[in-house]
Amino acid sequence: MITEHHILSNFNQEINEMEEEFRLMYFASEIVEGTFNFFKIRRISSKVGKPPFNLKDMIKLIFYGHINKITSSVQVAYQAKYNHLYRLISNSAEPSDRTIRDYNKYFQPIYQLIMSFILYAAKTIGLTDFKHLSIDGTIKRAHNSPFNLIKEKDIKLLVKHYLVEELTKEEIKKLRRTARKFMDDKSKTDKEKVDILFHWRHLLDCSGQKSLALNDHDSRLMKIKDNGQKYPKFSFNVQLGTDTKSKLICGVKSSKAQQIIIKFQP
Repeated sequence: MITEHHILSNFNQEINEMEEEFRLMYFASEIVEGTFNFFKIRRISSKVGKPPFNLKDMIKLIFYGHINKITSSVQVAYQAKYNHLYRLISNSAEPSDRTIRDYNKYFQPIYQLIMSFILYAAKTIGLTDFKHLSIDGTIKRAHNSPFNLIKEKDIKLLVKHYLVEELTKEEIKKLRRTARKFMDDKSKTDKEKVDILFHWRHLLDCSGQKSLALNDHDSRLMKIKDNGQKYPKFSFNVQLGTDTKSKLICGVKSSKAQQIIIKFQP
């Protein structure tokens, strides 16, 4: 009897968890449905080629993944193929991770409208009046390897190599691995490489820093904790504005400065 009772309690717990997951999935679906209806979002596409995935189904899939803290396009694609709740919310769409990345990139304004709709709905049903906001921030690391960067001195040497005179063997040895790899790239002409170098130098001038992240040009070197110590890593300063009554996030801003000052109008 004890064994049977133990099995039954575990089964009931799984059922309760499933109900919570289903309610969360239903909530995500209704939020997206409400956003599309409220803002009258329609997709205009040509009839040439393979029909695209249904826009609403794709937004539901990605939004539901973010609610479950799954932001990786590879993981969302896996869930869409094997998780029945993800298949249910997306009408069994099975997009590739590349397709999910494209929908994340090209339909960003829709996610902003989803946030606006949530805030509008919260005020309409009386959850809050948004009179009191709390601002807080956190440093988030960028998706850029600490080794995948190029320094200002390397750019100067490479410009000299392509426009003035070829570098000596000793000068080439002083270059970082990424700069030497750039020199060895046979897929680009010298003119294309010079254009890229001037673009990188312009980005460095705008940032005021000595190093440029090659995967994420907008990130900046900021000191963040790693194993108890603070080290400079390519990061962003993410600021959140939260309503103190409903605990709803009312605004998100990504800053390139490690320290920012926020001023309020009286």
